[in-house]
Amino acid sequence: MPSPAGAVEITEAEYNEGVAAIEAANAAKVAEEAAAQERARMDYEALIAAGIPPETAARMSGYNPPHPTVDGTQKSERV
Repeated sequence: MPSPAGAVEITEAEYNEGVAAIEAANAAKVAEEAAAQERARMDYEALIAAGIPPETAARMSGYNPPHPTVDGTQKSERV
């Protein structure tokens, strides 16, 4: 099958470099989100320690603490 007009062929090495760059960017994003979640958790805990009600602390910090469910397992839900 012929390549579409304007298509540019790349080598396997170029392809692998591109995939590696995408995977590195994805890993960096996951690490960034985990760090932001940890900061929010720490803020939440500090607000709780200061006597702020949990619901208010969750809204103020942006942290979504795990909530027990009927079957005893925990799930993370937005407050």
